[in-house]
Amino acid sequence: MSVAVVYGSTTGYTEDLALKISKELDDLVEVVREVQYTSADKMLDYETLIIGVPTWHHGQLQSDWADRYEELEDYDFSGVQVAFFGSGDAERYPEHFQDAIGILWRKFESLGAELIGKWPTEGYAFEDSQALLDDGKFFVGLAFSKFDQPDVVDERIKRWTEQLRDEID
Repeated sequence: MSVAVVYGSTTGYTEDLALKISKELDDLVEVVREVQYTSADKMLDYETLIIGVPTWHHGQLQSDWADRYEELEDYDFSGVQVAFFGSGDAERYPEHFQDAIGILWRKFESLGAELIGKWPTEGYAFEDSQALLDDGKFFVGLAFSKFDQPDVVDERIKRWTEQLRDEID
């Protein structure tokens, strides 16, 4: 099984999350890379991608993912498992919480990827999100609210990575 963690990070927070997640999955993860240095064709070298992206302002992709977004269209991700984690600010932007992981999931889904790692919405205070699955009870991936829930980060990472171990083929 080949697993890569690919993330975009402007402030370093999502990078820190990527490193913590890869440490929990150290026996599975082959590489941790910033998306700005990882082309879409290089992502296809892996059977499983764990993708990290922060949501900026009013539901925008982080700049490195925004730069890579159009390039993804040229590739077929059928057979690739994709898990998402995202950082956001539910306090200041409750109507756009985790939109970026939802935007990326829809792109990868349209290219044939298989979603793993969905995460319950219970325990979060937000108004709306593009990252919600149809039932509204799950995000497409692990959600972090950077400023209002710092005390649950490590526990959520531990639970989510245990879940991923069960879901990764």
